[in-house]
Amino acid sequence: SPFGNTAISFFVPTLGYHRINQWRKRGRNCIYIYFASSMALQLAAGLSDRTINAHKDPNAYDIGESFAGIFIALHLFDVYNQTKKYNGNLYQYIFGQKAP
Repeated sequence: SPFGNTAISFFVPTLGYHRINQWRKRGRNCIYIYFASSMALQLAAGLSDRTINAHKDPNAYDIGESFAGIFIALHLFDVYNQTKKYNGNLYQYIFGQKAP
């Protein structure tokens, strides 16, 4: 089920892609994009300045937290859509027609 696969991906990232046989195509890239983007954000925000002034500014890590939230939401949306496509293709392969 697309919802179940999305819920599993929430707890274990990229497992949803593995279950629909797209881990090599999408799962690896998802991990690479996440780490590359987070590193770029840390460099742009000035890691050394944030580390020095983190005790003074309670909102110092908001940019990373907001990025992670947006990325996770997009990741889960993509897992849901890809699972629906996978189910439709599987139905068509088995029964020779599109799902009703």
